[in-house]
Amino acid sequence: MLALKDKDHIVEGSVPGLAHSARVTVEECRKALKKLSEPDADSRTKDFEGRRIREVEGVGWLILNGEKYKKRMGAEEMRSYKAMKQAEYRAKEKASRGGTLAERMAAKGDYDGEPVETTDREPLDTAKPIRYCYCGDEVAEGKNRCESHMEGL
Repeated sequence: MLALKDKDHIVEGSVPGLAHSARVTVEECRKALKKLSEPDADSRTKDFEGRRIREVEGVGWLILNGEKYKKRMGAEEMRSYKAMKQAEYRAKEKASRGGTLAERMAAKGDYDGEPVETTDREPLDTAKPIRYCYCGDEVAEGKNRCESHMEGL
């Protein structure tokens, strides 16, 4: 949730969307949210009775001690942390796919290690990124949420 929060320390989303982002089941996500929302007598921080989050109706959750985390982590620490997390993510993705594309192709005998010329693809600098809503649906260009979540605004 700390990685998903905005500048105001709010994590927007639904329980299923948050569960998807965290790669846990919806039930596990609900249990975690309940635990983070309850008072914690053993917390080192007695602010908010040890609670970590509070539900914000119709939006998501507020990280109650978000400002504290923000102050604790300086710019250099943040870069280092993000680099480490990105390396972990890439290693996990590589393992789940069975290696890099070149390694998988070589194992099947489809790749000999030589560069392949391709001219039928759109240049990367003109390709438009695809944006997704917090629920996982695609978002139209110029919008912040998917069509189903735009209806309530």
